[in-house]
Amino acid sequence: MADVAVVRWLQAGAVAAGVGAAMLAVPAIASADEGGASTSTATSARGATHRPAVHPRSARVAARPVATRQQATARPTAASRRPARVVTANDDPSTSTEIVTGLFREILRADPTADQLERYTNLLNSQGTAAVVSSLYKSTAFRQQQVNSYYLELLGRAPTAKELAIGTMELRIGVPEPLVVAQIASTREFYRESGGTADTYVQLLYRGVLGTPTDAAQAAIYVQRLQSGQSTQMIAVQFIKADPFRAVKVQEIIQVALGRPATDAEIAYYVDNWIRNGGLAGTATKILNSTENIERMTTGGVPLPDMVAVHQLQQILIAAYDEDPDGFVNLFNTYLKTDPVTGEQCQSTCNTPLLNLIITGGSTRGIPNQAITVTPITAAVSSLIPSQNEIDAQKALEDPLQDPDLLEDYLAGGTVLAKSVILTADNGLWIVDGHHRWGGLYVINPYSQLSSIDLGYVPNAQEALKETQVAIVAEQGYLSAETVSGDNLYTMSKDEFDDIVEELIDSGSDKDKIMKVFKKEKDLTSMSQIQDYLWANVLRMRQFNQPIEGATSRGYMPQPPNSDYQPLMHWMEGGALSYTNPVIGYVG
Repeated sequence: MADVAVVRWLQAGAVAAGVGAAMLAVPAIASADEGGASTSTATSARGATHRPAVHPRSARVAARPVATRQQATARPTAASRRPARVVTANDDPSTSTEIVTGLFREILRADPTADQLERYTNLLNSQGTAAVVSSLYKSTAFRQQQVNSYYLELLGRAPTAKELAIGTMELRIGVPEPLVVAQIASTREFYRESGGTADTYVQLLYRGVLGTPTDAAQAAIYVQRLQSGQSTQMIAVQFIKADPFRAVKVQEIIQVALGRPATDAEIAYYVDNWIRNGGLAGTATKILNSTENIERMTTGGVPLPDMVAVHQLQQILIAAYDEDPDGFVNLFNTYLKTDPVTGEQCQSTCNTPLLNLIITGGSTRGIPNQAITVTPITAAVSSLIPSQNEIDAQKALEDPLQDPDLLEDYLAGGTVLAKSVILTADNGLWIVDGHHRWGGLYVINPYSQLSSIDLGYVPNAQEALKETQVAIVAEQGYLSAETVSGDNLYTMSKDEFDDIVEELIDSGSDKDKIMKVFKKEKDLTSMSQIQDYLWANVLRMRQFNQPIEGATSRGYMPQPPNSDYQPLMHWMEGGALSYTNPVIGYVG
């Protein structure tokens, strides 16, 4: 009943503030900062999701759990817990300036204006650090920054003006930050973007909120509760009341405020004392007010992230994956070739701050960066969905129709290595790279399987494409984009197809062997029989394996340097790659 009472109180406050009770529907919101047993033991303009009913999603298993509390209640260092002294007018004036500037950079991620510096220095000298922290933390600018960050992290887009106003108002009237997070994570939009099932909803909670793959045991509980009738609102609240969420927020706050990773002891202490310290806001202000933070600001100072690069990467990650000038690939290359000082275009990559953010941002934002789980798998050829809108018939069929041994392997079926592994995502649902190898095998034998490297759960194929492209930029410094042409298996006529098949077989060095393989494996004795057999598979591909909605041409697809996946996998698994929003951490 305590949860319901809190909900009704929040609804009343929302109505009085003009927010509307619909934003806080019973039993949607419970007090995230109340006490109680934890329910756990342990984040783009997202592309259109295309999930044909004939391709059910397979079960997924978590790879790496999030950081958990130690059994003993270990305390952090004294310096990180001890309240800071009050700075007075008798102190060195430069010290006050350093503290105010440092707090602006940590809380608002900006430098103070001359007027702000004067006003907040006077506040610091008269009332101490805590007064400055409290004023900045409660400011409209900070609350708007929080709402922006939550929407980028959870929905992959910026909030609308109305959403920004509502979220800011809720925070200002006292709605705890975790409840605003849960509110966004319980929306129909979040559920739809996840993939539209209980399983994918929970997976996107882990990916978007914790930055990790699912904890298999706990995720199964959440899924079961959803399937038994509990609302997404209730699940989202349970999720943000659990220890893993609190641990992640502690890590993020300490990284931003103290400029270093949190220790296991600190995570355990702040999670155990979450309620006593006043929830998320209390924990953040306690760390901001600590002696360690004051010493940091008055000795080495607080570096401000390159906010131009931050804005650029945010815009890249939320851009639509299309061929427009402001689409993901073209915008990425435009920013990489924009001089960070003059704003002029360079002939090659010259935006060093953006490139540095891409290759290091994942390890400095505080939030875990482990959502990509690279796993070798065997994928069913007939179930894979292309993420590009064309398959060049010539390129797809040249190898199997001119190499008798490869053709025999394809026709024999089973698990096939189609020249080399392909790249997939979501447990063999989406093709990320290797479309022509897949297409060639499909036309020869759609009922086979092929070896792939899978990137794990993604809410849609475009997210996997973006992850891969960011890794390519980290490896080579730019993206390849080109205009290509050819006969597309999805649009060409049968006569055009028949001509290509006959030409490939006739021009190969082993035509007789090719014909013998077709006779041996499929009892096909003439060119026309072979053409009809292959064309039937093309028609099946068109019926059951249409490209994702909004797919680009192959010229805008990932093109791994030297066709080598291994360096990209190292980037994806290393934790430093900045491939998802928020690209920097925030204290709230």
